[in-house]
Amino acid sequence: MTQRTVRFAASFFRALDAHFPEARSAEGQPSATDFLVFELPPVRDLLAADMEGNSLLVPPGDDIYVYVGSGVLVWRFVLYLTLADDGAVEVLDIEVDGVDDERTDTKTGS
Repeated sequence: MTQRTVRFAASFFRALDAHFPEARSAEGQPSATDFLVFELPPVRDLLAADMEGNSLLVPPGDDIYVYVGSGVLVWRFVLYLTLADDGAVEVLDIEVDGVDDERTDTKTGS
């Protein structure tokens, strides 16, 4: 199976910067760099191998897909994707729900 190229649009990086601080906080909140290094590579590999099988097509435009993931550093995240004219996957946007300390609180109730 041919691997697709996966590109990340400038809009993705703007949204990523809005969700994460520039540097890891003293409390352990991950930074944008942490997300890029730890969470994104396996997702990029999944999308390169089979974007359609690993994401959902969102009507009505039928050209935006969503990937919903759960990671080590964040509780949940959503990537908004499209298939470019050249066949590449283009990641347009991200939404993030929770970071590691919130994930732990949710599981333990403390």
